[in-house]
Amino acid sequence: MDGHRKPVYSKVLIPRGLIGRLGVVLGCRALLLLHDEYGHPLFVTTHRGDQHLTAGVSAFLARYEQHTGNGQVARMSVDREDMATEFLASLHAQGRCVITILQTNQYRGLSTFSEVGTFVPLSIDAHGQVIREVAPARITLPLEDHPDAPLCLQVALIRDLRRTVPVRPDTEGAEVPPRWDNDLLPDERIWWREDWQATAAPAQATTAKLIPIVTTEETPTVDAVELARTYIHRWPAQENIIKDYLRPLGLDTNHGFAKVAVENSEVAKRRTHLEQRLARLKQWAQSAGKRETQASRRRERLRTVYN
Repeated sequence: MDGHRKPVYSKVLIPRGLIGRLGVVLGCRALLLLHDEYGHPLFVTTHRGDQHLTAGVSAFLARYEQHTGNGQVARMSVDREDMATEFLASLHAQGRCVITILQTNQYRGLSTFSEVGTFVPLSIDAHGQVIREVAPARITLPLEDHPDAPLCLQVALIRDLRRTVPVRPDTEGAEVPPRWDNDLLPDERIWWREDWQATAAPAQATTAKLIPIVTTEETPTVDAVELARTYIHRWPAQENIIKDYLRPLGLDTNHGFAKVAVENSEVAKRRTHLEQRLARLKQWAQSAGKRETQASRRRERLRTVYN
């Protein structure tokens, strides 16, 4: 399951939405797409550009199941924009298993997860080095409407060894934020004295980047490797198929498949300023060269006269 917004350029005011590829808010139409396991579109509907993906999924799936008559869509993978706890709980209550990825503001590190298992290799580079490893885990997310019944999710916790991120300090429950000079001794904090010398701050601790893939599936244990590969597979399959699907329909002009270079106005201003400055410097260099030649001739003439 995926949501896609296609910019529509019209003189008529139409609902606006965020175009993820461009990072801007434009008048657009929203598409809901259901793909098979290979990324081929099975069902597509068009909606207002300001409609969020979570608002129309339930009705969308009901229409698809009514048209096909093949029963309920029991297991599906969705993008992280669907990572709303109440939305996942509603789909789970309908008997659907959802696979998605946590947003970065929903976890702080390994301490956020419980029952973290042993990490096993997931990806290996050409030299035989492990670049990604994965472990099973669990996480409990609170529900605003039901604070006494949180949503428990199983996690395939991927650790990307190629990328490091700063360790986020655990400041939860702290009444006063830590001082900027906590790493200094008391006698080294006298920064107002004239003889005080600043010292380099210690390097910030880093850790491997976490990529938590979650599922609402209720099983005693989850196959972390299979769960991670299931979600990762949707990235290349789904995004490439969307382009191949829109192009025959003539929707590639505004979609961006036929890419056209757009000049960055700020970069263009800086480039123009630097080019003008370079031209002036070249003129000054030429003028300085002429003056140097004239001065050399004058020096030779004077030297000949006085000798």
